[in-house]
Formats: sequence, structure tokens, C-alpha cells
Amino acid sequence: MTVEERVGELLLEIGPWDHVEEINSKECMVDETGLDSYDIVEIVMRAEEKFGVDISDKDAEKFRTVQDLIDFLKSKG
Repeated sequence: MTVEERVGELLLEIGPWDHVEEINSKECMVDETGLDSYDIVEIVMRAEEKFGVDISDKDAEKFRTVQDLIDFLKSKG
């Protein structure tokens, strides 16, 4: 399973999407998806668990889009 697919599954658990195909990785996670800051914290915590990485607050603040998260996780894998 690819990083994109794994992130998609994680986002489906938290976000407003019904299907992975609805997730646009270029959308701003907060402004364009309806996620709030609590949701972003939850996504980061679950990503840490799912991918076995540590994500600092400084790094997490840089995640503006889903693609930013994907790129970060790829750089750690």
C-alpha cells in the first residue's frame, strides 16, 4: 500500500470525505476541507502511530495541504 493510500485511509477516519477519491491532496487542510485545528492534531497523532514516525510541532505547523503531509511521510520512510 502506498503512502498516499495509507494517508487517504487515515483521513477518511477523521475528515468529511466518504471515499478516498474525494480527497484532493492539493487542498488546504483547514480552509478548503472543513477540518479544524483539533482534526489536524488528530491526523498528526494518527500519522505518527500508523507510520511509526515522530512529527514535531514545528513540522506539523508546516502541513498546509494533504500533499505536505504525504511528502513529509515519504521523506521519513
